[in-house]
Amino acid sequence: MDYRIPTAAPARVDDVLLITSELVTNAVRYGGEPGDSLTVALVPLTGTVRVEVHDTVRRRPRLRPESAERQRGRGLWIVETLANQWGMDDRPLGKLVWAVVTV
Repeated sequence: MDYRIPTAAPARVDDVLLITSELVTNAVRYGGEPGDSLTVALVPLTGTVRVEVHDTVRRRPRLRPESAERQRGRGLWIVETLANQWGMDDRPLGKLVWAVVTV
């Protein structure tokens, strides 16, 4: 694998930051109990960055139906729109939610 840090267009850097913010917010809000830890990793590969957020709960996040009344629940729609791909993997003590962004 090539681990050189890619040069990214400013708009794509903003996309990576927003995706990271959304995944971390979900992990803090739904991925554990107060005092639990979470891990955030940005893994640069040639032409892409993989955002990984590890938390301690196995419950998988899901896209909620769109709603004009609800003020929350749009984070994964943002990730879905901005990332080239995203998904989840189980871990022995929790889960990993990841997103890949072409930079």
